[in-house]
Amino acid sequence: VVLRELLHSVAGTVADVCAAARGSGGHPRSLALLRRQLEHRGTRSLIELERAWIDDFIGYVTGRYMDSSTSTELAVEELLARSILNEAISLKDEVHGILVQDMVASSVLINEVDPKATTRIIPIFSPLYLSAWCEQLPQSPVRTRVARLLEFGRNLQHRGFEDFHVAFEDLRCWAWAKLNKDRTTTVMAWFSRAELVRGKDLQVVVPDTNLELASRQNCNLGESSEALASFSLARSGQPGFDVLMPMGSTLVACECRFSEPPEEGEQTATKLTATEDLRKKVNLAAREISKTGATINSVIVTLANSVFVLFAHRDASTGLEQFAASCRKRPPEARTSALEQFDEFEKGEMSVVVLDRSAVLEHYGPTFARLGGFIMDYDKRHHGPDSPGSESEL
Repeated sequence: VVLRELLHSVAGTVADVCAAARGSGGHPRSLALLRRQLEHRGTRSLIELERAWIDDFIGYVTGRYMDSSTSTELAVEELLARSILNEAISLKDEVHGILVQDMVASSVLINEVDPKATTRIIPIFSPLYLSAWCEQLPQSPVRTRVARLLEFGRNLQHRGFEDFHVAFEDLRCWAWAKLNKDRTTTVMAWFSRAELVRGKDLQVVVPDTNLELASRQNCNLGESSEALASFSLARSGQPGFDVLMPMGSTLVACECRFSEPPEEGEQTATKLTATEDLRKKVNLAAREISKTGATINSVIVTLANSVFVLFAHRDASTGLEQFAASCRKRPPEARTSALEQFDEFEKGEMSVVVLDRSAVLEHYGPTFARLGGFIMDYDKRHHGPDSPGSESEL
């Protein structure tokens, strides 16, 4: 609508409009500069201008940086890795011979940029560009994985969230290697937006990946004696967690909590709860791990070399730090069931980490956090702020 009003109020030929659009950054947010460049030019039909703008804009976005040259491919992959890992880069930097600011001007990257103030950005890729890039030949494991994440991200449900998460974590391993980061790190460095509820910040080793589809375990972890060699989905109905991530000699067990639109006659959680969302799940996971015979790099999986990560697409009403603190607080004596869960939780030795919705989206990086499944209809998945289910109910 703004563009239509702009084109109606200025004068110029179709060629003038398209040339000015490219010069002003290639996308509608640079309207002030576009207006200045089009002043005092001859008039043309609004309909013709609008149609030409749309055709030229779409062709311009999907037609740039689509060649199969080595430099283009390497530049796109490096900037994608930076977006996944929240790594900033200067607008004036060159990546394999391509200027970052040129990719912004071409709408390949859609960061909001103030030329007078912005110097560094975390790259945000246009989903339109990524979709077209994934279809280019020759195909590659990275393109296939990104396409799968884009598909998962369109309409997430609880199962889709598990699939998305394991696929993303695997791609994150690729990004880690792409930027030549030290493979030996810690849980809290990998989940840098998380809060440590209890235990130690265990050392992990980022594994190599060939970006193959994650398999699903054929039995519960407590019944397994197999070697865990790659990221996988837990068996359907597995108590305590949904995703298994062997990293070095440490097992990262992720519980993926996704708020869904409620079924008829049901409610869905509005806020994270210390008992149902964290303590109960930790206790279930600990029971499974304590009786497993599974190994990682020939080392038996134990509570001491495992970490439970609650990955929740739900809000913590008082903030993530306060929620983590509430999980360590004893419930009121009147809440018998919550007390039983707390007593078992308090005796546990497994490290526990939590991410709420805000931390989850930051972990996924600015490109993937903008997928429709994370931002559309979110309010419909939750009750009002004063509804039952806040973590104050310990």
